[in-house]
Amino acid sequence: AYFERGDEDAALHWSREAHRTAPHDEVASLATALLEQRAGNASDAEWLLVNFLQEVDPNHPGALRQLARMHQQQNQWSQAATCYRRLMSVEPGNPEWDRELNYCLERAPGGGGRAYPPVGDAAGRGYSRPGHGDEYIGGHGLMALDADRIDPDEGHLGREGAGGGRRGDAGAFGGSPHPTGVREAARLFETGRTEAALAAYRSVLRSDPRNPEAMGGLADCLREVGQLDAAIDVSKQLLSLRPEDPEANLRASELLLEAGRPAYLAEPYLQRANRWPPTDSVMRRRLFCATAEAALATEDYKRAVSSAAAAVREDGSNEPKALILLADARIRVAEYEAALRALASAQDALTSRYGPEALRRRAVAHTLCAQAQERLRQYPKALEEAQRALELDPQLTAARLVRATALQQSGRDREAQMELQEVLARDPNHVGAKLQLGYIQLCVNDHRAVTTLESVVNDTSASRSTLGAAKVYLALALRLEDRVVGSIPSRTSRAEQLLKEGVSLHKNLQVVWQELQQSLPRGERAVAAVQRLRGICDLDLTTMQAKQLLEQLVQMSGRPDLLRAANASGMATPADYEGSRASSVSLPPDRRGPLGIGGSAAPSASGTPSL
Repeated sequence: AYFERGDEDAALHWSREAHRTAPHDEVASLATALLEQRAGNASDAEWLLVNFLQEVDPNHPGALRQLARMHQQQNQWSQAATCYRRLMSVEPGNPEWDRELNYCLERAPGGGGRAYPPVGDAAGRGYSRPGHGDEYIGGHGLMALDADRIDPDEGHLGREGAGGGRRGDAGAFGGSPHPTGVREAARLFETGRTEAALAAYRSVLRSDPRNPEAMGGLADCLREVGQLDAAIDVSKQLLSLRPEDPEANLRASELLLEAGRPAYLAEPYLQRANRWPPTDSVMRRRLFCATAEAALATEDYKRAVSSAAAAVREDGSNEPKALILLADARIRVAEYEAALRALASAQDALTSRYGPEALRRRAVAHTLCAQAQERLRQYPKALEEAQRALELDPQLTAARLVRATALQQSGRDREAQMELQEVLARDPNHVGAKLQLGYIQLCVNDHRAVTTLESVVNDTSASRSTLGAAKVYLALALRLEDRVVGSIPSRTSRAEQLLKEGVSLHKNLQVVWQELQQSLPRGERAVAAVQRLRGICDLDLTTMQAKQLLEQLVQMSGRPDLLRAANASGMATPADYEGSRASSVSLPPDRRGPLGIGGSAAPSASGTPSL
């Protein structure tokens, strides 16, 4: 219904929800892929189609055709040709597939197609039929296993032959024919010699391309050196052999989340990993961490805190990843002191760790310290921590965003804008940077704020809270234009609509506004209401902006009792804003987290503050 009305953002939102609920449903999968593609998220669309073909129906004509069309639009002629070959085998009497195949082969480099990973049926059996044993489905950079060669530069495997039969547990593989090689590779990896471990795992896979232990180890090595796409490719190949294996599914979910893919793509694997609760403490910790990461991505902060805390308890507070996740979750619910304690423990644990992954975790820990210090209004400390993070990883965008926020909150607007412009020069579509830049422009009455915030509002990749904040800020910017250049009914109406949508999307603002609708008629003064709006942990507002927001919320409600209460308590009128600078510096009150989650951490039973 939303798609027919032209509201593709809403259509995509509900389609994602449908796919999350039923990840193997034909309509949900294909519709979500189409909407993701129309929204410019081609990689996510491709991933959805490949997953459907691998896990549900390898011969689904609609999915194959949709994938082929997508490759054609991206001038990926070899991949498109592979799809049309499969369609010819599925529907041999359809002349369209032969015509499209010839069209693609004429444009493909060398006049031929490239092979891609075998597509198994829902039970995990590889595709193999006479004359088509080497056909593969292209998608998302996935590579097939190569019995003869492994590309050392790409970091993932090539191809050969048919998909092979179904493989189950280790016994079904008949045991590894290269136990010594796998053990040696694992030893090299555990001692920090990642490149040597990569070479060792590849050596095993040259002679045994379907060795599950070697495939899992190779994925871990690729992840360690930051080749996440290649690691995902290998993990998917392992899943084609062991579709129900909990550890293989857990690894796939971890890699997808770490690579920043949408959480709903990782959730089916996470659900399969949860079917058989692990007895091993390391596996339990990994499962808790992955659950916390998925919850953070979907803004389920209560679940994120509980899962991350369980991961820390499982490992005795010594695993940096679990501690960093807990700190991240604590920051989201405004438990900043508790987050800093968790980060201190993580940094202590990282002092004895080496390698690229440890370096990345140290940089992330300093970034989160900067974020917590900024929220506590300790701006010099925040800037210092952000600088440490950037010294470890100059490309860490999150550290630059925190530094920009600390600069802006310190009254150094121009430096903050320069920081954000540097981020956007590298990634023009970075949602967080655009939101922050739009907010700074709003604070300094820069007319460009409307254009900047519009670009965030129209970005389908934005999270709900980010989208909610952008709509609130854009509503304020449009009302500011009304006051500066005169009111226009269409602009005023759009500002009201944006505010309604912003409140519905931004959970914390929604909670505070619901509370104010109860407290204002009971006598709460407007100045206290303004401070409560300013105290929302993930929605920065100056005093003037909070007053304007309260006024708009009251007017939008249309409730006479709220209007009377607000006027009686001295709420500012539009005339009071004339000549006021929106960015007038004043310290925000203590930030508060979501209802029922936030607040300072309670001491533990031993009297030591909890993490």
